[in-house]
Amino acid sequence: MKITKGKLRLMPAAADHEFAVFSRMVHDGFYSCSEIHVKSFNLIQHLDCLADFLFCCHMFLKNLLSLIFFCTFCLSSQACISTPWEVPQHQSTIASPLNAEWWQKTQKRINEDVATNKVDLLFVGDSITHWFRKMEWHNEKTCGMNVWRDYYAKRNAVNTGIMADKTQHVLWRLKNGNLKGIQPKLAVVLIGTNNISHKETPLQTAEGIRAIIECLHEKCPKTKVLLLAIFPRGKLVNDKGRLQNEKVNKVISNYDQLYPFVSFLDVGKVFLKDDGSVNKDLLHDYLHPNANGYKAWAEAMEPTIKKLMQ
Repeated sequence: MKITKGKLRLMPAAADHEFAVFSRMVHDGFYSCSEIHVKSFNLIQHLDCLADFLFCCHMFLKNLLSLIFFCTFCLSSQACISTPWEVPQHQSTIASPLNAEWWQKTQKRINEDVATNKVDLLFVGDSITHWFRKMEWHNEKTCGMNVWRDYYAKRNAVNTGIMADKTQHVLWRLKNGNLKGIQPKLAVVLIGTNNISHKETPLQTAEGIRAIIECLHEKCPKTKVLLLAIFPRGKLVNDKGRLQNEKVNKVISNYDQLYPFVSFLDVGKVFLKDDGSVNKDLLHDYLHPNANGYKAWAEAMEPTIKKLMQ
């Protein structure tokens, strides 16, 4: 190894040869103890320089890999997410009602609930959220009515979920009375699985969810948002709908970085067996929770809800 005019020149073959010759000469008695000491000192200096050089190379490569990873993450995120104020316009992001009499009646009932109750905790979603409430075809074991009573009724909670809803339907409802005159402490949002089942793309679905988040913040600027990953669906790990939902979750998991009022939480694992298949004892039709499923969901959310509502 040589240092010439501030440049480090590494010559490992020459260094190895020098050391071999030196070792042979020591063995044959050509060097005294003092000379051996000097030669050893010079060798140590060479090794120290080599170690410093290798350490610098290691740190450079480590930082370079970190930079490459960061740039790749940013580019992949930006490919799916435009800036917070630029939500692309398509069917998932354009507010529209569901043209059904039962849906209109449910929307009217929710608006009445909002208008007549103090609302500190708001649940926003589709049938998975809706069926915290007992329907005419439910009994206590097939819905979440008791879980709602135990976990949320005393927190001034209102359930705005409507079965069959997609992001565009939720968006319409939020703009037409579901948020009128309220400033909840927290809104829990779970939506998107119906978009996927109706052949909308994961990116379109994710953008519809973002439109909902922005609408919530526009109308309720003091409200925090707990955004939930879409639940797993289908019996097996490779279920097409589940794989599409996972793509949506990959995008929306970044929304808490775009919006300081958003927290993202994925509780989907509580519904799965060790092999990744859906536990039918919790999601009775491989999509909707039964009473045990609602309890598992509530327990998984509870620490986060408690923290965000303080």
